[in-house]
Amino acid sequence: MLESKLAQAALELSARPTAVRDFARELVLSVSGGRDSMFLLWLFAGLRDLDLFSGALRVFHLDHGLRPDSADDLELVRRECARLDLPLFSERARVSDFARRSGLGIEAAGRRLRYRAIGRLLGAGPEQSFAVTAHHGDDFAESILLHLIRGGGPGALETMPERTRVFGVPVYRPLLSFSRLAIEQLVREFAVPYREDSSNQDQNFRRNRLRGIVMPALREEGLDAGALWRRFHNDRPASVLGPSEYLCLDRRLLGDPRGPKTLLDVAFRSLDLAPPAESLVAEFARQCAPGSGFRVHIKHQSFRIWSDRRGPIWIFRADARVFSSFIVESKGPQEFLIRFNGLERAYRTRPGQAPLQYRPGLRLVLPDGGRKRLKSFFQEQAVPAPVRSRLPLIGDRWTGLVETVCLSFWEQGRDRSFAASLSFQPDGST
Repeated sequence: MLESKLAQAALELSARPTAVRDFARELVLSVSGGRDSMFLLWLFAGLRDLDLFSGALRVFHLDHGLRPDSADDLELVRRECARLDLPLFSERARVSDFARRSGLGIEAAGRRLRYRAIGRLLGAGPEQSFAVTAHHGDDFAESILLHLIRGGGPGALETMPERTRVFGVPVYRPLLSFSRLAIEQLVREFAVPYREDSSNQDQNFRRNRLRGIVMPALREEGLDAGALWRRFHNDRPASVLGPSEYLCLDRRLLGDPRGPKTLLDVAFRSLDLAPPAESLVAEFARQCAPGSGFRVHIKHQSFRIWSDRRGPIWIFRADARVFSSFIVESKGPQEFLIRFNGLERAYRTRPGQAPLQYRPGLRLVLPDGGRKRLKSFFQEQAVPAPVRSRLPLIGDRWTGLVETVCLSFWEQGRDRSFAASLSFQPDGST
């Protein structure tokens, strides 16, 4: 459905270094019928429709048996799964009885039973199977507060990795870089159906008190829970922790006249940029329109947007590390360190080789002695033009012929060496 296809821009824009399609073959969505999990349901249905996830998708719902109207939650989930053509598995549990027998609180007991049931489902699936939950940035912030209240130390700041195991079940949490307010906005915009859980208003629960009283006050003071999560959970080393600096977006997310605005709104929020101006949205839509050639080149003091005729759309913060020049530090004869994009790598080369800066017209020397335009290689590797001029190169200091392209500094790539006589050796990274 069209709205679903638009709304999943949010997930694609979460800017995690590895897209879900690269690490998962089967996902079981944990859907309660509440706002966040129904949004999750719509997101993944849209990802499937856009061929952004081709693995198996299943949905699980647990009726906790705690409210008289809990059957209505199941009915909503069943109806939406039928409409979205997703298989649903549901169970009913006596959470109160289990809590009493196990000595757990109601919330902890429900959580244990839910993961136990999902674990049984995943046990019948392929490897690389994950339970998917709708935890978002506010859940992370609330968990930090709970840990601090209980006397937690520095580890309290990293309580929700995107991928983890809970009770032995592999879990994926794709919404952590989004705040509750961001999800509420998307749910309203696309009229995602959901049910309110009256127990969320019960002030007897400490988390509900934090959610209803403390978190709104913190938002008034400027807290962005999604940005907070991104700063404390990043796949790069701790020394370069920070907000996402760029996004790579599938152009099929622009499937509707509202697509450009939706995409930019969520992208800029994910990159901690000010909301896009109407003039920018109009110019972006013009460059993306059918018949325009779909070559997007927009440069601003705060950001850059770029795409070629066929590839994805790249959106960068103007202060992204990838736009800084690389630094070379000599460590001895033919030994040096290169620092770039928050990474550091040691290299050892043969006499005559040296790090080179990109310039137009450079060519690669091939093992057979042939030559190849460096620009053509970058296009084959889908390296966006704004990044090409920054990547470190290694080549002949006299002829300027490039023998190694240091792709390991970009998007978890690997250095590519071309000359047959090359004695270049990467000594590792720090």
